[in-house]
Amino acid sequence: MKGLRDLRRASGLTQWDVARATGIDRSRVSLIETGCVQAKPEEEQVIRGALQSAMQARLRTIQTALGSGATPLSV
Repeated sequence: MKGLRDLRRASGLTQWDVARATGIDRSRVSLIETGCVQAKPEEEQVIRGALQSAMQARLRTIQTALGSGATPLSV
């Protein structure tokens, strides 16, 4: 899964978080991220689902903060 590490980091998850959410061993998540092994189709599906859920939760948090009058941080 090309770009998995970047997607995982953008979602705010650790490898341990992905492992817990997917049932895939943390060391295998690392191997998939580094390209040492290729994810099985079913692994790819559950990893994508976990990352999507995390990103949606993060977006809801941001929307809630902005809706409550918070201002976005400038970079």
